Amino acid sequence: MYKEISLKIIDFMIEQHWQEGDKIPNEYELAQVFHVGRGTVRKAIAELVRIHILEIRRGKGTFVCENLHFHDEKIREAYHAMEYDRGLYLLQIRALIEPWAAKENKLSAPVRSAWLAYEKADGEQRMEQDIAFHEAILASTANPLLPQLNRYVSDSIKAIDDARPDEAFFRRVQKEHRQICEAIEEGDHDLAYALVLAHIEHDSEFLKEAKHAIL
Repeated sequence: MYKEISLKIIDFMIEQHWQEGDKIPNEYELAQVFHVGRGTVRKAIAELVRIHILEIRRGKGTFVCENLHFHDEKIREAYHAMEYDRGLYLLQIRALIEPWAAKENKLSAPVRSAWLAYEKADGEQRMEQDIAFHEAILASTANPLLPQLNRYVSDSIKAIDDARPDEAFFRRVQKEHRQICEAIEEGDHDLAYALVLAHIEHDSEFLKEAKHAIL
């Protein structure tokens, strides 16, 4: 929800012709405008602060960043582009870790369970089960620290979901999840490594194409 409100705030900026350095309405006022709770608005503002569209000045309020290098309708595209870049950076981290985790996998049952759940999922459940599948890979090694990296998995998959993948994307993911699961179950460690790495590379290509489409 807060991602949607972040985009609505950007649209509101455009409609209201806000300029660099302008003070924006407070959380309560924005919550009234968008008919959501103040907590959602707070998260949305934090997101826009993180990517340097807004800035918080202690004791004064929230302002449009100075030296904002994109204006009007380009703000929305720039927001998406930065989100896609962040997703690509996260996928780079996963490419260093997750293939190794698949190769060192000691428990195939959780991976199979997560794969079957993804097969049955639809709509928003797909993202949740996609995250669960990759978290199961990290959790099924002898290294107890790998599950602490789950946020890299979840955040990168959320970035992919924000790019609105089509049915062909989901069919590709289903096929690759199945192949990864089978390789792990059969104890083909090198194949499991290669399949997970290829899967992450395919997701990276998808995000690169999504970014290119809006620039």
